[in-house]
Parts: sequence; structure tokens; C-alpha cells
Amino acid sequence: EPPATVLDKGFFDANLLPSFVKSCDRCHDNPAPTYEEAVLLVVPGDISKSILYLLPAGGVMSDGDKHPAKWKVGSAEAAVLESWINGAKL
Repeated sequence: EPPATVLDKGFFDANLLPSFVKSCDRCHDNPAPTYEEAVLLVVPGDISKSILYLLPAGGVMSDGDKHPAKWKVGSAEAAVLESWINGAKL
């Protein structure tokens, strides 16, 4: 069995948090997700099950509404998030 994917906090803070602050704070009253909140929305090593990846790409929320697309799958922002979910480290 391969080792579990670890979600690196330093990578999140340096490479993802600034994008979330810029994108999420425009529409949400609450601030962008912290590392501790973000890891709850991710299945390490599996973007297809990671809400944090799927929603900003225009995924469907639990209430059935579609989240506004903030980036496209395959974009630079999505690639950075995907690399973190897959275990990238700072």
C-alpha cells in the first residue's frame, strides 16, 4: 500500500491561501478557508473527491446549486491546488 498523501501547510499558506483570499472573499462574507478548514474539504491524493477542488471549478454544492466557476480545470490555479492535494511540499 502506498504511503498516505500529506497536505503540506507551508505549501498551502504560500501558494493557495493568497488565491483563495482573492477569489473567495469577493463573494463570501466569511474569509477564505484556513489550512485547518481546507484539509476537511480535501481527499488527499484524489481531486475527483475533493470539494475544495471541485466547487471553485463550478461544481454542484450540497443544496444542488452550482458554485460560480472561479477557475477552469487545467488552469494554473487548478494545477497548483491539484499538486497540493497530490502531496506537493514547500
